[in-house]
Amino acid sequence: MLGSSMSDTKAQPKNDLSIDFINLFVQRYVSLQYEFSLSNESSLALRLYFAPKSSYTGDYTAPGIGAAYRFYITNERAVSGFNLGPAVDAFFFSNSSLNRSTTVLSIGGDVAYKLLAGHFSVEPQLSLRFGAIGDYVSNYTGTYVYPSVNIGFAW
Repeated sequence: MLGSSMSDTKAQPKNDLSIDFINLFVQRYVSLQYEFSLSNESSLALRLYFAPKSSYTGDYTAPGIGAAYRFYITNERAVSGFNLGPAVDAFFFSNSSLNRSTTVLSIGGDVAYKLLAGHFSVEPQLSLRFGAIGDYVSNYTGTYVYPSVNIGFAW
């Protein structure tokens, strides 16, 4: 049995590209996330956001950027399993009809569990943020908690 001594296990993914539409109904934005492994226990998640006009943003549209440093605290490797860590987001709100704009910076943390099935990933997440700096934009300033579900492709 020549081939039986070789391992048939697949390599653990080190990257994940995912999207979250859930927040279109909660915080009123869509997010795209790229996560990559920094070590066996940590990763960095980079995010792009877009908040379309809605009553929650006061008729503002808002692109945004964000990042989270994740610690994987189970026996699994980074980009799979239970994780938590600090996060920061910046939203750039503008209202063309009023010729008005503002920036909101929010800091906080995320708690999530990433499930992998082959290259398919599902990640329920709960985030806590404190939004500050800039004018008041409802749902993005003060302390707020929101759920999200990232669905993506891992490799």
